[in-house]
Amino acid sequence: MFEQASRIQRLASLGAAIFLKLNELSKERLNTAIHQILNDKSYKERMAYLSELSKDQPYDSLENAIWWVEYVMRHKGISHLRFSESDKPWYQRYDMDIIGFLAVVAFVMSLISLYTLFRILRFCCGYYQLYKNIHYPNIKFKMQ
Repeated sequence: MFEQASRIQRLASLGAAIFLKLNELSKERLNTAIHQILNDKSYKERMAYLSELSKDQPYDSLENAIWWVEYVMRHKGISHLRFSESDKPWYQRYDMDIIGFLAVVAFVMSLISLYTLFRILRFCCGYYQLYKNIHYPNIKFKMQ
């Protein structure tokens, strides 16, 4: 979906299409582009040439599929071509071990942060009590 603009730009640079920017699109520009493509035979010739280039392959796709099926049958499976990730446990394949490790680290860090914050608040409250006792020794403050 996102590569469509770059593909059209490439086709336009090869002379097989006209690139119209969506934000600059108007009825007149679209109409002009359609008439230009319909009346100028070079666009059709260039597209036919590019189509021929893409279809020029050393073998037929159906023959290729048949060859690979026969290859698997000849060698009684293709364990030597298997993707090595398929042998890993599911938690390693989906990186669950890494996600779990990072979750534990984040949890421990949050506990350390909360503990540090609690200690800072406790120190500040203790300092405040000490300040009150030094500056106002005869006044009894009630804790609410």
